[in-house]
Amino acid sequence: MLLAFALPRAAAPQVGTTTDIITGTVTGRDSQPLAGALVQATSLETQVSRQRTTDARGRFTIVFPEGGGQYQLTVRYVGMAPARATIARQADEDRLVANVRMDLAIVTLEPVAVQATAQLRGLERLGPGATGRDLRSEAMSRLPIAASDLTALATLAPGVVGIAETDSTRPAFSVAGQRPTANRITLDGLSFGGAMVPQDAIRATRVVTNTYDVARGQFSGGLVASTTRSGTNVPQGAFTYNGRDRALAWGGVTASPFSQGYTQTQIGEGMGGPVVRDRLFVFGALQVRSKDQALPSLATADPATLERLGVSPDSAARFLTLLAATAVPVSVPAARGDRGTDNTAALLRMDWNVAEAHTLMLRLDGRWNSDDPTRVRSLALPSTGGRRWERAGGVMASLTSHFGEQLINEVRGYVSAEHTDAGGFLAVPEARVHVTSDLPDSIRGIATLTFGGNHGFPQHTDNTTAEVREEVSWLTHDAAHRIKLGGYFNSVRLRANETPNQLGTFVFHSLDALAAGRPSSFTRTLAPL
Repeated sequence: MLLAFALPRAAAPQVGTTTDIITGTVTGRDSQPLAGALVQATSLETQVSRQRTTDARGRFTIVFPEGGGQYQLTVRYVGMAPARATIARQADEDRLVANVRMDLAIVTLEPVAVQATAQLRGLERLGPGATGRDLRSEAMSRLPIAASDLTALATLAPGVVGIAETDSTRPAFSVAGQRPTANRITLDGLSFGGAMVPQDAIRATRVVTNTYDVARGQFSGGLVASTTRSGTNVPQGAFTYNGRDRALAWGGVTASPFSQGYTQTQIGEGMGGPVVRDRLFVFGALQVRSKDQALPSLATADPATLERLGVSPDSAARFLTLLAATAVPVSVPAARGDRGTDNTAALLRMDWNVAEAHTLMLRLDGRWNSDDPTRVRSLALPSTGGRRWERAGGVMASLTSHFGEQLINEVRGYVSAEHTDAGGFLAVPEARVHVTSDLPDSIRGIATLTFGGNHGFPQHTDNTTAEVREEVSWLTHDAAHRIKLGGYFNSVRLRANETPNQLGTFVFHSLDALAAGRPSSFTRTLAPL
């Protein structure tokens, strides 16, 4: 028995998809093709098997969606000894070529030592001219990062700089100094509007920072392509817990909220298995994360912090005394004392092998986020903040089919909706007071103290996206080339009201003007922008 395997250097990579094409030729001991040989491929990850029969030229093609990239290949033919071998996908190749030569009898071969060529560290073969990094979920779970945050995973690639989140913006990243809007995040081959996926649902993530492949598009900065896990013939489950306590931070907890860390708890679970063996599989994952940190504000700032912010403690004390004589609330009983951020993400996936030539995948995902309170500035009272809620979800369907030994068709569609609401604790105008303070070392400080409402509230956003991708590929007879023809459709409908200063803003040029009730100006936006 003689086995020969070749992985052609001309193989076209395919980022963000997990459909493997196993192809090759079965020949006899006289190098003549064997027609009617049974070729069976079994995924080592899912334990799902697919089989094909060779044609008159001895060729076979097995399309294996969600196979994991490693397969046990078994070839049987009447009068020949069975041939078995293990093949694996290298980096991002989408074709695995296995040419098998069968013999009449099993021959015991002498031991053969094979040494693989070491790959360049940190550089994956992502296509001609492309650079990036391949990240496996097993390795990411052992790193001290948020493995469920796709933007955090992107920062592990060279040339990627992370942009921290604020109480009004999401975390982002920049590639080669470009804007975050130049990046693209995909999940299972289609655009994904969020950045958080249950950690136990991620199979692998690939970060591409430079590419010349025309099959990839819609980005000029970086591409983060993640794939989700599918159910297998082997029931499996995972439970993860990540905890971070600010009391364990380096240097300990200080008395000032301006220099404290945060406490975060994350619990996740993922389970999957067969509904009908070799036919129908299901996988689901749920993750809940809660983050609490002290709320920096004018009410909690100590004298040293006030001086660093350009306000003398006497001016701040007088400001609070003047507000006590007004009807404007200094605090809100329903507001939390600490700033809390809660995130929940869920994913459900079903895979159905309709037939040997057709595989259907259905995926449901949802996200729920809340910030309470949010948009409280350092020199503002806690009552100027508000709450922010976000609800998002989507449905994705994918159908992979192959016709004959050379024609393969993949169609994917995704529909998602996102709704965001943000509102202030007080539905009153915002008031700003300019304060000039004499600070130590003959320093003159100028700062703005804020009370009342918040000029950034209210806000409402509704975003609906529909995306369809169709790709037809044709393999040449020797499987050395794959010709692709694709189509892409994307529709986005955005309805947003993020008009600032809807309730108005009063400006006082001094504490004396505040005491006299004489604002220098009042502005208000009457029409949405």
